[in-house]
Amino acid sequence: RRLPALADDVRLRSHLLREPSRRTLAVVGRQESDAARQSRELDRGPVVTTIERAPLIRDPALIGAAGLGAAALLHFHDPHSSGSYGYCPFLALTGKPCPGCGGLRAVNDLTRGDFVGAISSNILAVALVATLGVAWVLWVVRRARGRRDRMIVLSARTGYAVLGLTVVFAIVRNTPWGSWLAP
Repeated sequence: RRLPALADDVRLRSHLLREPSRRTLAVVGRQESDAARQSRELDRGPVVTTIERAPLIRDPALIGAAGLGAAALLHFHDPHSSGSYGYCPFLALTGKPCPGCGGLRAVNDLTRGDFVGAISSNILAVALVATLGVAWVLWVVRRARGRRDRMIVLSARTGYAVLGLTVVFAIVRNTPWGSWLAP
């Protein structure tokens, strides 16, 4: 009785490995056996599990589309004119630029190919766009290989380092020796 069930499993595994579908990904590993097989106490070993690729790629595709939409909006609606996207509340209250001031202008300059103009608007925003672009590409590759994970996962130490860098950037760009960082 055990041999036909085992032979069916082997045939199923070999069929899935020989002819993979373009929409699915075969993953070999141990899988919890169902109640019927547990009652027979059959140790099955590695089992092929298929994962649909479409749900794995959906989130990166939506995030990528949102990013491209935001970049297109900034490309066609120029933020260089004062007040075109509203005013920075921190700048309005203090008269000093916040760490994000110039970020929209930097992305607009990047979409137009003006890398030097983008850096002069907000170097931190340029670094953020580059980091997010690389992280997104790596996320798509991981998802295409069948891994279910997030785009970016920061440890507490890394999060505090990024926050500290942002605070230092905000302070330095508002000092005389860091005036070249101001938008």
